[in-house]
Amino acid sequence: MIGLLEEKDNIGSVKDVSLADRTITGYLAHFGSVDYNNDVIERGAFSKTITENQKNLRFLNNHDWKQVHNRFTTLKEDDKGLYFEVKMIDGVSYSMDVLRLYDAGVIDEQSIGFQAVKKETKSGIRYLKELRINEGSNVTLGMNPNAKFSGFKSMTLPKCNEQISKIISFIRTGNVTDEAFIQLEIGLKQLQSYSYELGKQSLEEPEVKSTLVNEPINQIEIIKSFRNSLTN
Repeated sequence: MIGLLEEKDNIGSVKDVSLADRTITGYLAHFGSVDYNNDVIERGAFSKTITENQKNLRFLNNHDWKQVHNRFTTLKEDDKGLYFEVKMIDGVSYSMDVLRLYDAGVIDEQSIGFQAVKKETKSGIRYLKELRINEGSNVTLGMNPNAKFSGFKSMTLPKCNEQISKIISFIRTGNVTDEAFIQLEIGLKQLQSYSYELGKQSLEEPEVKSTLVNEPINQIEIIKSFRNSLTN
């Protein structure tokens, strides 16, 4: 029996980005490793859905069927996982925003919408043997201000602070739509909060020496002031 519709993220899985060709390549899923949902995707899990449905599969913006980037130009299994290539359509604002965010390293996560066709659970781990893919998607910080970004699960404090720096740098120099700027501001606030919590946890750990963790600084207002200066 086919399972319910699910989503699964694959963090840090971008292989290459080309602004000139408007292409993004990487992995929608990896094989053989236990993820944060205690799932393992087995090699061959995608072979049937690719054979039967590849021409209908799209790359979406944050799982939104109203914001389709394009069909996949390449979608295949290799030794590592589910490899993809996609070319963004020129002139589509949200696709160009995403392409620039990938290029700047602000986005480094993909996700799949899928249904589990064949699975087996052993010792609390679910082994996914056959999956039916409905779509692939980029995943962006800040799309839902009331829900935590799934990528937080894998973030260390240095990685979190690195991502904060990337977002601030991009907002100061990047060229995206106002909607994308708003999402980045929300994402920055989420990261600041998470960085603060990670910092507190590190101070609470025994035998760990650390500097004082301060409250998150209000970088949002700094960035808003910077953006306003660009229009004056």
